[in-house]
Amino acid sequence: MKKQLHVFLKDYPNCILKTTHSLSSTLSQLNNGNNLILTTQTHILNSKWLLKGYKIFVYMIDKKVVEVTLDDVRIGQNLEKMVLGNVFGLAVEERE
Repeated sequence: MKKQLHVFLKDYPNCILKTTHSLSSTLSQLNNGNNLILTTQTHILNSKWLLKGYKIFVYMIDKKVVEVTLDDVRIGQNLEKMVLGNVFGLAVEERE
């Protein structure tokens, strides 16, 4: 299995028990090289995980799933800021 990192912005998967909700747990799984990581932590969105072989999937609040690749970002860009800035799809609803 290829390494996959799934980041959920709103709706969490049915396997909620396997989804990490803390930054430390998510980082621990990434540093251990786990093949499948399900998390709600946007802080870990970083191009370095792409370089380490992870496929990154972001589950937007409008139910779209976006795969972020090295073609989409430059190394060192703030991937979290891009996601939360709605660059890849609806991540944050605008308030009136």
